[in-house]
Amino acid sequence: MSDDVEAMLSNIKSTKIACRAITKKGEPCPIEAGPSGWCHVHDPELQCGAVNKKGKRCNTATGGGRCQRHTPNGAPPAATQPTQKETAAARGSGASTPRSRVVTVQAKFPGRCRCGDSYQVGETIAKLPNGWGHQKCAATQ
Repeated sequence: MSDDVEAMLSNIKSTKIACRAITKKGEPCPIEAGPSGWCHVHDPELQCGAVNKKGKRCNTATGGGRCQRHTPNGAPPAATQPTQKETAAARGSGASTPRSRVVTVQAKFPGRCRCGDSYQVGETIAKLPNGWGHQKCAATQ
């Protein structure tokens, strides 16, 4: 190779392309940009708009760090399994759904059940829809 070409290639290798993003402080992003012109933090194809305060990315089911909404040719994203939070939200609040099991604990303080009878320290009590009480009262609720 000629000296001119070698000089140009070494200059290209040493030149860092800056990211096009502006930080919250109004300064240019100091991270080196990739082929898209954005750094790994600000690249819209990698972000999906979900970057938390620690710089962690959202979990994507498509792999490769790509978000589902950025699909080629504008195709709609593939259907995925709902997350645990989504299925919990679909179930609704715990008070409106029947419990499959009764939550019980040993009473640390004396109290009164919703049936009107009291319970003592150390007695097994259960979580009722409107407070704590006897296990037998939880079974009838």
